[in-house]
Amino acid sequence: MDVDNLLKKAVKIIPFVNIELDHIKKIIRFVILGIVNTLLDYLLFELFLLYVSEQEMVCRFLSIIIAMFNSFFLNYYFVFKVKDKLRLNVRSLKLIYKFFTSNGIAMLINYLSFIGLRNIFEVNQEESFVMSTGLSVIINYLLNTIFVFNKY
Repeated sequence: MDVDNLLKKAVKIIPFVNIELDHIKKIIRFVILGIVNTLLDYLLFELFLLYVSEQEMVCRFLSIIIAMFNSFFLNYYFVFKVKDKLRLNVRSLKLIYKFFTSNGIAMLINYLSFIGLRNIFEVNQEESFVMSTGLSVIINYLLNTIFVFNKY
């Protein structure tokens, strides 16, 4: 059984959900990309600590920046399947700006919700991490779909 047929059957099982198959595929690609990109971020962070600097904050900054650029290109070509080639022009720079802005908003929400869950609601660290990350993934996907790649 191929993935398309499996997804079609899954959508029929949940009758109140009216999501197009292409949109489900896009969400799955987004989640896969997020996992791959998180692994890349962590790997880069560890490599920078070993070979570049012992300064954690410098290494973390570098790994985040590289992972975000990687995320942009993979979202552009793999998740949202934009047909236009990226060129160094105003349109592409606006798109990159929107992407970094939306990711910044999602990261801020992740951070603030983590702090709130820990300090206000006294949720344990692991559960706070999972809940705040889950929330930020949803917000990040929505921002990328509506604000960044809305024309694709």
